[in-house]
This record gives sequence, structure tokens and C-alpha cells, in this order.
Amino acid sequence: MIYTLEGGFEQTCDTDSFTKMTTRTELDIYGILDVSTSKSRGVVDVIHINEDSVVMEHLDIDLCYYTPTDIKHQMRFVKDYLQSIGIMYIDWKPDNIGISRKDGMLKLFDFDASGVIDLQSNTWTIRPIDWYSYKNAIDAGMRTPKEIDDYVFDNAF
Repeated sequence: MIYTLEGGFEQTCDTDSFTKMTTRTELDIYGILDVSTSKSRGVVDVIHINEDSVVMEHLDIDLCYYTPTDIKHQMRFVKDYLQSIGIMYIDWKPDNIGISRKDGMLKLFDFDASGVIDLQSNTWTIRPIDWYSYKNAIDAGMRTPKEIDDYVFDNAF
């Protein structure tokens, strides 16, 4: 299955992977995840990064077997992990969570609204896009990248 930049899907023969056509910023973030070996940490497994797309494990998106409390609890571990490697996800919402077809674990995907910080200085090295959740956090008085990410997470579920 391939997701195009125009928002369409193209069916492929490979049902174990999903290809998303995306921006350079998101590809950089998936590259960080690939290098940090995010397997089984609640983040989608990166299979291959191309020039304009990322190939990742294919997820089911029917979360009906999980309660919002279960999802938030498991995603809190994911948030803490991402922040520990400098990724501020920012776009926290159930639409960006799927279930791995391999192991049934909840996994986070879709990093196009995310940012990356320098862990030493706590400043953006890749600034997130001016997404509505980012603007809401700024309007609520959040200033540091971690404050912004935590605020969006706490208001997402």
C-alpha cells in the first residue's frame, strides 16, 4: 500500500509494508528512528528510506480493542522514549496510532508534524510545522519543546 503526497492510496502486492511519500523533514525523523532501533518501542518499524518516501511496517488502524486509557498509558512510554532521543512528536492523536500486524503492539506513525531538538541546549534543530496543536500549546503559554509536546499529548486523549 502506498500513500501519496496528494492524499491518495495505491495498492501494491506487498501487504507487510506501507510506503508513504513524504517530505525531507519527515524522512530525516524516520532516519533518526531507524538509527535508534525503535523496534518494539511502540514506534512503527522503518524498513527502508528512499529519496522521497519511507517504507514502514503495515499497521491496522482499528483500535476498538483498546480503551482510551490503555492507549494513553502505552503512548506515554512512546512519548518519553521519543523525547529521550530528541524527537518531539507534537501531533498526538489516535489517528496516528496503529496496531502492528506482526506482534499486535500499538505503534505510532506519521511524523510529518514532528520536530527534533538538540538534547544539550533544548532548542529546535528541526522545527515542527505550524500545526494547530503546536499553535495551541504556544497560545497556552508553553515555550520549551518538551512543554509543547507534553501539553499536546495531555490534551490529545
